[in-house]
Amino acid sequence: MLANLVVLASIQAVPGPSALPQGPGSGVDRVVLTVGTELTGKIRVDTPDYVEIELSPGTVIGLSRSKIAEVVKATEAAARPGGAAPTEAGWSRTSGYESREDWYVVHDADGRVVGRLHTTLSPTEEGGWRIGEEWSFQDGERTVETTRLDTVDAAGRPASSFHHERVRASTGELSADRVVRAVVEGDTLRVHARSDEGMKTETYRVEPGLRFPLELREELRRLEAGAGGEQTHPVFDPMHGEFERVRCEYGGTRRVETSRDEALPVREIRTSTTRGQNAEWLGSGPVPVRREVAGPSLVAVRVSGEKEAFAAASRVFPPSFRAERDGRFGLWLPNPGWRFVGESGKDEVVAELPHESASLALLRLPQLDAGLGLDSATDAVMRWLGLAYPELLEGDREVGVMRASTPVMAVRATGKTLAGQTTSLWVHVLQVEGEWFASCAAAPRHAFGRLEDELRWMVERFELRKEGFDPEPEGAKAARLPGR
Repeated sequence: MLANLVVLASIQAVPGPSALPQGPGSGVDRVVLTVGTELTGKIRVDTPDYVEIELSPGTVIGLSRSKIAEVVKATEAAARPGGAAPTEAGWSRTSGYESREDWYVVHDADGRVVGRLHTTLSPTEEGGWRIGEEWSFQDGERTVETTRLDTVDAAGRPASSFHHERVRASTGELSADRVVRAVVEGDTLRVHARSDEGMKTETYRVEPGLRFPLELREELRRLEAGAGGEQTHPVFDPMHGEFERVRCEYGGTRRVETSRDEALPVREIRTSTTRGQNAEWLGSGPVPVRREVAGPSLVAVRVSGEKEAFAAASRVFPPSFRAERDGRFGLWLPNPGWRFVGESGKDEVVAELPHESASLALLRLPQLDAGLGLDSATDAVMRWLGLAYPELLEGDREVGVMRASTPVMAVRATGKTLAGQTTSLWVHVLQVEGEWFASCAAAPRHAFGRLEDELRWMVERFELRKEGFDPEPEGAKAARLPGR
């Protein structure tokens, strides 16, 4: 039987009576195995594929659902005939939390649906809250399933974080399985891990203010619009099995175009780590309507429910990346407010933000001599722009670095469109592998300031080498530009 159990902490004799309550109505959970054995204790993790039960302090056992005949929680047992049903007063709603579940479809940079996400928020028997996520991705003939689960106690303090990743072959057979569970015990963080390579337990001293990924994000979603600010938190993420510093920007608002005649406000949250930046858009409540998983290369979009999540497999979303017609270079979009203009053209990719009358064009310039210097190439680009923007007034030039090694000239300018509108321009000129490229970002002068961060994001992620087109799991690489 022990071969069927995953022991996540060393089993050892516990002197004296167990610290877990015993007897009817005492709060003891039961797990009945298919072989007839019954385990009693406190269930700490309960997912469709996996259950963990704490038998006694420091002794936790994890089991696959396939080995379990029945799970009976104390609250369920009490609610059965002859038992006292739990009351709503027994579940304190920390920070105004309310139970909910939401469904999302996940699409890639080409707009293709590649997976689903099911999120839940539910109370625990101890008066705290459980924040859960179930991910499912199709990767060729493989299916990757991930369960993530954070809990907070009745006071809203982080209590535990759980990650379970399964990879299944086309036959449904499990080919890889990894479980990581982190538990706060006083001033100690105990991390239990099990994978195909074996099991291990590590102990760390809890840093003041330590957070877990899901519960931190849930708290940020409840900050009011207009109360903008920044925070940096120490976070332990069991998915990566490491501590990291997470920078959080919250409270900002933006307008998102839903049709040619309407732009609706959303709240925006941004979280940044050494692996990249992700943004969430929220409506009037704490539920995201759009959530980046790996920047714009992997995005979860909320749908009406489970039925739509499964029915949306053939749905196509607007792409967040486009390559030039011959595949020489490409452009990323920061969010779906932006869209590509027309079809892919030769030597150019153009995007626009319609409700702000903004645009960004990325061009290859084969007519420029490869032997020109950076200043001379910039002179030529600015002369051409003068034909499109009468009264072009060039500001300062500044040299930065793209991809840590490629010099890039940045030029700020103002000009008037042929229709007479005063426009702010931001031009970048650079040479890659003997070929010249230029970009021109343009927006009405009154709007440019609030769009500058998005324009910078786009410029920093220019794909100018074909091998860079396939996004890495953590999103596109960034560059360092003047003024960063």
